[in-house]
Amino acid sequence: MTYKANQLVSALYAIHSGPGRTAGKRLEVEVPKAFRARIKHLLNIERARMEVSSHHTLEPTIIFHDERPRGKGNEVRYSARNAFALSVCVHLIDAGFPQLTAYEAVTALWLRLQKEYEHISAAVQTEGGTTFTSVSDDQAFPKKPARRDPDIKPADTTVFLLLPQLPRTPSSALTADEIEFIGGTQELTSRLSQLMPHEIHGTYLLELSGLITRVNELIAKFPPKRRGPNN
Repeated sequence: MTYKANQLVSALYAIHSGPGRTAGKRLEVEVPKAFRARIKHLLNIERARMEVSSHHTLEPTIIFHDERPRGKGNEVRYSARNAFALSVCVHLIDAGFPQLTAYEAVTALWLRLQKEYEHISAAVQTEGGTTFTSVSDDQAFPKKPARRDPDIKPADTTVFLLLPQLPRTPSSALTADEIEFIGGTQELTSRLSQLMPHEIHGTYLLELSGLITRVNELIAKFPPKRRGPNN
């Protein structure tokens, strides 16, 4: 299933503008122009690369689009998987990495990220509300999605992305080898204990399971809008 640009941007803003457990309460919030500009700039980075690659035989890794845009005047539609890729990029940017560095890192990791996306999306059903986006403020944040295949253990579907101490300057490179995928809370606890106490400062941790759940659920909640200057 694909979605319009306004659904994509609105879902991303709901996810990134506050705590994940209350993202569903931000469905009616107007998306600021500055946030729209951030997403547009990331999309333009990829479109520029696709334009350059159209003159070569080597196809680039495309993460924000499921197909090449068909040209001016044609509406571009996005999948929840595209929204997930954008969200990971925004998280890395918010962690202090430059936009281009974040984009290149997610592109390099895309085969693994896409695999985790498909696995978690299949394991966690997002029909209707889940505790990730519909709990009240006074409820405790759940440690796992509300709906899960009973044959799959929680540790099997909880996946973390860990970035150790790394410089966050425009000239700094961020390679795929420096980013770790950690499966399950036991493995996470073990890895964090290895980093303590001297290497934990500056380490960035992103929990992918809940992010994938929120992306899939929220992008479908926003109604599509007619095309216009802001959509």
